[in-house]
Amino acid sequence: MTEALELKPRQQIEVTSDQTAIARNTVAKGLTDDEFAVYLYNCQRQGIHPLDGLLIPIVRNDSESGGKKLTFVTTVDLLRSRAAETDEYAGSEDPVFEHDAEGKPIVATVTVWKFVQGQKCSFTATARYAEYIPAEKQAFMWKSKPHVMLGKCAEGLALRKAFPKQLAGLYLAEELQKEPTPPRATKAAQKATGGVPGDVMCASCRAIGGHLPDCEFAKPKTGEPVKTLIKMACLIVDVVKKESSKNKKPFVLLTVVAPDNVQSAIFVWHQSMHQKLLESKGANMSCEVSVGTTESKTFMQLEKIHDINGVPYVAAEPVTEEMF
Repeated sequence: MTEALELKPRQQIEVTSDQTAIARNTVAKGLTDDEFAVYLYNCQRQGIHPLDGLLIPIVRNDSESGGKKLTFVTTVDLLRSRAAETDEYAGSEDPVFEHDAEGKPIVATVTVWKFVQGQKCSFTATARYAEYIPAEKQAFMWKSKPHVMLGKCAEGLALRKAFPKQLAGLYLAEELQKEPTPPRATKAAQKATGGVPGDVMCASCRAIGGHLPDCEFAKPKTGEPVKTLIKMACLIVDVVKKESSKNKKPFVLLTVVAPDNVQSAIFVWHQSMHQKLLESKGANMSCEVSVGTTESKTFMQLEKIHDINGVPYVAAEPVTEEMF
């Protein structure tokens, strides 16, 4: 008779009231009180400090209810470490890809190895590019590093298949970037908004057969960049002050690394942030950036700093200078 699997007890993480307040206003900003309580519970259950950036709460559109749903995302490193804690994790194979005629990956398959009753067994999962790539303006990393992004999705699937009890409810950000298909509108909603039968309700602004002017999915005017605002936690690995060749405006260029080890460049045009950032090389930062895409380029701009090394950032209202 097989003995029941016993999980190693998690070390209780001490979180001060000040740290809880910082988390409430940074990584968990925008959550309701109940959602924030669930977030803190999950951090304790996983043995993660809320300010470590290893467990991030996000509120997504729920295609079934038409409302919102709280979900948590983490890094592939945390999934691997949780699997390794069982002493049954035997590593994983590199992703195996299938490509289209242009050499772009369309399928990634990853095999994870696990000792089951003393026998080394394989658990294989496959991720398909079309099922994970998000909308155009959120897809900048998918277009620049498609193999990395799709490979992580496949590994996340394989790890949860091999260790379902330990990894239940833990998803990678890359797995959840694509919004679920929005529900079709009811006839009453169609009539109220001027829609026609068969039109689809937008998952963001809830308009029928189109988008409200301020909707994130509304098409921009010709020549205008598409922008979206995202929250992120990162390590600042380099800071350089420069001057725009276009209008001679000063700016700071940050080189940062996210928790999933992806490196990015962020333009900082808000001059009120420059001095603090020039002193923050090697620091951890929680912030909001706008991601803009045009027909020829993708760029990230720092819009707001929540905290640096866990200390809330306070500054005067920034100027609004942009490169584009």
